[in-house]
Amino acid sequence: MLEDRAPLAHKLKTGKGSLSVKGLQRYKLSQAKLKKRVQNHPRPSFDTKLPINQRIDEIKSTIQENQVTIICGETGSGKSTQIPKICLELGYGAAGLIGQTQPRRIAARSIASRLNDELPNKEHPLTGYKIRFSDTVSESSRIKVLTDGMLLSEIEHDKALTKYEIIIIDEAHERSLNIDFLLGFLKRLLPKRPELKLIITSATIDPESFARHFNNAPVIEVSGRTYPVEIVYRSETELENKSLAQLIEQAIRDLIAFEPGDILVFLPGEQDIRETQKHLDKSHISQLETTPLYARLSNDEQKRIFTSHTGIRVVLATNIAETSLTVPGIRYVVDCGTARISRFNTGRGIQRLPIEAISQASAKQRAGRCGRISNGVCIRLYSQIDHDNRPEFIEAEILRTSLASVILRMESQHLGKLENFPFMELPSERAIRNGQRLLIELGALDEHQSITKLGKKLARFPLDPRLARIVLAADELSCLESCLPIIAALASRDPRDAPEELRQLANEKHKKWTAKNSEFASFAMIWRDWLPIRKLGQSKQRAWCKANFLSWIRMREWSDTMNQLERTCKDLSLTISQKLSIDNNELEQALLAGFLGNIAQLNEHGEYLGTRGKKLLLHPSSRLRATPPKWIVAADLVDTSRLYARTIARIEPEWIERWSSHLVKKQYLDPHWSKSRGEVIAYEQISLFGLIIVAKRRISYRRIAPQECRELFLMSGLAAGQIEVKNQGRIAKFYTPNVKLAANLESEEQKTRRRDILVDDQVVAEFYGSKIPAHINCVATLNSWLTNATATEQSALLMSEDDLRVSDQNTNIDRFPERLQIGNNQLALSYHFEPGHPNDGVTISLPSSLLKQITEDPLLWLVPGLLIEKAIALIRTLPKPVRRLCAPAPDTANKAIALLNMDQINKVNFNSEFAAAVTQVIGTAVVATDFEELALPAHLRMNIRIFNDQGETLGCSRSLAELQSSLHTESTAQIQQVIDRSIEQTDITNWNFGDLPSELISEVGGANIAFHPALVDKRNSVAIQLFDTVEIAEKNHHKGLQRLIRLSLSKQTKYLQQKLVGLEQTALLYASIGSKHELLEDIVNSTIDKCFELPDFGLRKSTDFSERLHFGKQSMVSVAQKFCDQAGQHLRAYQTLRNQLDELNTKTARDIRNQLAYLVFPGFIRHTPELAFDRLPIYFRGIKIRIERASYAPDKDIGKLKEIYALMDAQELGFETNWDAPEQAQNFQKFRWLLEEYRLSVFAQEIRTIEKVSANQLLNLAKSLLLL
Repeated sequence: MLEDRAPLAHKLKTGKGSLSVKGLQRYKLSQAKLKKRVQNHPRPSFDTKLPINQRIDEIKSTIQENQVTIICGETGSGKSTQIPKICLELGYGAAGLIGQTQPRRIAARSIASRLNDELPNKEHPLTGYKIRFSDTVSESSRIKVLTDGMLLSEIEHDKALTKYEIIIIDEAHERSLNIDFLLGFLKRLLPKRPELKLIITSATIDPESFARHFNNAPVIEVSGRTYPVEIVYRSETELENKSLAQLIEQAIRDLIAFEPGDILVFLPGEQDIRETQKHLDKSHISQLETTPLYARLSNDEQKRIFTSHTGIRVVLATNIAETSLTVPGIRYVVDCGTARISRFNTGRGIQRLPIEAISQASAKQRAGRCGRISNGVCIRLYSQIDHDNRPEFIEAEILRTSLASVILRMESQHLGKLENFPFMELPSERAIRNGQRLLIELGALDEHQSITKLGKKLARFPLDPRLARIVLAADELSCLESCLPIIAALASRDPRDAPEELRQLANEKHKKWTAKNSEFASFAMIWRDWLPIRKLGQSKQRAWCKANFLSWIRMREWSDTMNQLERTCKDLSLTISQKLSIDNNELEQALLAGFLGNIAQLNEHGEYLGTRGKKLLLHPSSRLRATPPKWIVAADLVDTSRLYARTIARIEPEWIERWSSHLVKKQYLDPHWSKSRGEVIAYEQISLFGLIIVAKRRISYRRIAPQECRELFLMSGLAAGQIEVKNQGRIAKFYTPNVKLAANLESEEQKTRRRDILVDDQVVAEFYGSKIPAHINCVATLNSWLTNATATEQSALLMSEDDLRVSDQNTNIDRFPERLQIGNNQLALSYHFEPGHPNDGVTISLPSSLLKQITEDPLLWLVPGLLIEKAIALIRTLPKPVRRLCAPAPDTANKAIALLNMDQINKVNFNSEFAAAVTQVIGTAVVATDFEELALPAHLRMNIRIFNDQGETLGCSRSLAELQSSLHTESTAQIQQVIDRSIEQTDITNWNFGDLPSELISEVGGANIAFHPALVDKRNSVAIQLFDTVEIAEKNHHKGLQRLIRLSLSKQTKYLQQKLVGLEQTALLYASIGSKHELLEDIVNSTIDKCFELPDFGLRKSTDFSERLHFGKQSMVSVAQKFCDQAGQHLRAYQTLRNQLDELNTKTARDIRNQLAYLVFPGFIRHTPELAFDRLPIYFRGIKIRIERASYAPDKDIGKLKEIYALMDAQELGFETNWDAPEQAQNFQKFRWLLEEYRLSVFAQEIRTIEKVSANQLLNLAKSLLLL
């Protein structure tokens, strides 16, 4: 036998011309077998009607005379079944097999079956087929039909193909990757085996290319059609506004109308077949039977096309029916003109399945599927112009697919480099590099493109290299038992079956195999449930599959793949546990090893960003779309209308590094000194194929860039004072005093706002660098060196002030204190010299508890060292006329500062005191409001920092008022929590509580807070309460004293309320302003203030109170009566004047009405100062004179009124202002009554004013109160 020749020849050579006993025995058995096979060699019969058999003699002679024969036959010529029979007729098949390859399993099975039907010896079939997981070849087989992939796998074990006498490569025109590889391999093999015959059969598609490849081998062309086929094109107009299904329906109707017959429709994919079938089933075309045909159908479903039928059968097929399978009985063809064509994008590293227009050669093949039983018609659903513009042939698959598997196979089988292999068409360099790149990613090739140990293991698996890599990774992670079913599933067809009409029910059934974070795990779950079922009989297996919408055929294929993988794993000594675990992360981690190029991260737009810049979405069928994971790995990236990730799982980015360490790119960002770690650190950014998988990981940098780290250690660590000396005694000996000395000099710079005191960091770094060995670049290495350093080396590291100070100039550092005394508190000051920085200048730190009690006055003084600079800057903010008088500003500032009483520093308002001093220097009035405090540089205004009990900053501003407003709640809450209220009392009706202190000091939040006890009016009693501001305490104490006096002198008070003469008449005049009760309260309170010398915040002793009661009560009646009489007089004048206003000009009347409202108002008796109260009749007289004059000279009055408009606005604003500061309240009262005097000088000059007053005087006073 042919397969025994080479081994026996080898044994003869090694045995020096003789065979061993076993060799001799094998020789005899082989001879006997050959003799028997020759004796029983079949003699096939031939159907002369087939076109190929009409050329049988020519074919025989060509085969006998040539080692390579190319037979080009049109569809239907019979070449697939008749050529093997011709070879039998020539005697081949006895000493060896006649091997025929087919591109698809379905074709291999059907052709083997057809050959057995046509050949004799039915009991012992002469033809066997071998496809994945199925092998029917036996001892009796003479013809072996196998897929081209199976022949390639045989090459691994038999590189000379010694079992074969003749090899037939059928359907070579498809130019699949396997076919091209076989043709290249056979081109190399044929010279080594001259007895081996090769027949290449092809459709009528470029047969010359095969001839050229095999040294101008002879070509025999055989006609295929027995009947003519008419080609019908559709015009562009006929194609407009119609769906594909509608166009097909119309074509079918046209063909049936011509003459009924079976129709073959070519469609691009399964989805199109389902949609068209659904459409045709609803079309109501009589006696129409639709049958789908595509590769994923089960064997039984595919066999339906061979069954008998009645009516008209319409076969809806993909391009599987173009060459691989002949559909019987076809009279008509409808060609949509497109197909899904697999293409590998070398730039993006993804396999695409776009729908493309088919080539002219494919269109010819499709048309050739009819015209076998009678005249045929092929309707092409595209125009003839479209057809003529299409390429003549489709590219070979090797030019449009990934070459990784081919390269790995060639390397493992020592077939040389791909670029040196005799392919019919050599792939592009880019495609080769892409395949090599993938194998390098997987670790199968090294950087020299040589196969690695890992690569040799990968080549042992009957799998895509990526899937094989996952298997080995799963073994490493001890999850092989869970991973193998998934890999077997990915290498097979998806067993889940969801017929269109039952899709919803199927999906419901499949839900039980849904994992939360992984679609891969679904396969493991199905396999787990299948394991006990696969042990049952076939009928029970089928029933279970049917109930669960699984394909039994595919489940068997899956099982066969598993068996094959388990055998390979056993051969490689990989351990497979018997326990299948699904709920673990190791499974997804293993998947990453093979699918590194298929990872992606979800971005903020809901889109995934993948490696090499790919943007993708989850496939519409994905069960993880509802809650998309942040990171995913996908089994496939399919580019259709969009790039979709299919079969995905959630991953964590930290898992990726394990498998990609040889592929990632690392960047080190922001190297910087870390005080806490005592070394230079950086942020590591890791990217895989352009996708960042680690954005910012903190790492030690000293081993990556030691010299750079030394420079940073010296500059940013030692020189910058950023060394942590805790637990570093040797370092602390020199470093602590050095840092303290530098800090003192730096503080001096910050205070004096200079940069020429402390040397810069570079000088310090050079000092240390000159004394520390060159290899030291962190605290650890420094400490290690110091352990063995001599005393001299250690002492040399100590710095003197001369090492750090630039100059010896006097800086008056004592004028920049560390603390500021305000009241009872020493408050910390800090200095910062950095113009533009929020903290530039002096910052005072106030505890929040002190916020309400502090005023702006002490803060305006800043510190002595900045006072002259501030004075000069204030002068430069004065109005230009005044500023000229102050030139030169530094001289004026120094003279004015010399006039200040420095004993009052921080106790009075600096701006007011300085304005008075400037006035004294230049002889022209200057008030504090002439200065523009806000126009000063930031460092000349005190920065105020407020902190809480924990030292945390609550707020920071140069405006005290802003902080008091924004932090009022926090400040009050802190005080209320700790205040000692033991002094407080309630229900007091007489002074029986001893002396009342004016101030109590308590420590709150680190500050000495002054609390002020005061009497508080409670109507029927008084209470003692504590207040945190003296102003509020004074107001309450005044009212509390009034109430306590009334309670102590209840009889006298009651007498006043009942016996005042004229009260009733006065109350009637007061009715338009307030009630009689309010008037009486006003008289009584005014009487108490007058008789008992109130308000008096200092009235706090029991003896003083009793003395005041004794003397004051004696005059109460007379004083009250006087107030009542005066009030009656004022109210009569008030009412008389109001009644005269109706006849006046509107503006004049409105102004007088406003003036009267400011003179007489609720509580006017006690709220009007005594002198002003006595002068009310004079003001009323002035108004009377004005009314008389305005009645006959209204325009003149309006003219005078314009002089006081601004003053009137200031007065109105002043009444609306809440004057917290007593001094400001007094100044407003002064302004308010001086305005009344000024009105007299404007409208009633004949009345003498109490003092000389001018508009400018009032305007300046209003400005000082910030009313203008």
